[in-house]
Amino acid sequence: MSVSKSNNITLVRTLTTSFPCDSISPMDDDSFIVSTIHHQDPVRTITVHGQEGDVQHTGLPDKTYKVGESLCTYIAPHKTVVLTERYTHKVYLCNTESGTCQTVQCAQIREPRGACPGNHGTVFVCNRLTNSVVQISPQGKIVMTHDVGMKFLLAVSLSRDGARLAVSNGHVENTKIKIFTVSS
Repeated sequence: MSVSKSNNITLVRTLTTSFPCDSISPMDDDSFIVSTIHHQDPVRTITVHGQEGDVQHTGLPDKTYKVGESLCTYIAPHKTVVLTERYTHKVYLCNTESGTCQTVQCAQIREPRGACPGNHGTVFVCNRLTNSVVQISPQGKIVMTHDVGMKFLLAVSLSRDGARLAVSNGHVENTKIKIFTVSS
């Protein structure tokens, strides 16, 4: 889709995939990374022209995920795939150039859900059971943890200028989106 300066959305193209996917994140101007559902590869790529591809993911779990068990994003400056694994409370940071992968697992990460690239190569991950967003460095260290004051966190997104962080939840009776100011 295309979004104009006046916030009009125009459909550019519809892509059909050979596999169901749960999350999508841009890799570059022409391709996206997606988390898969019921597929032997937990993450795949798809171009704007519909060409599907594999991702170098040495170290990612060799398993098939059901709906809501795993989501992904991509940190372009570091060529890093981020995969959250909800029920094992893990976040994987996998470099697509070197093929290396590190696992982040700690008390602040409980049922990690959506993730998005942050400032300076970091990643923001929302956690359903701790009602918080954690920021993880490219080296896999927790930079900060912030309680966002709402339950059942589902998705997180950073504005293009890096100044605002939006967090949404998946609570049926009390759905919210909160927007926070990010200081450098």
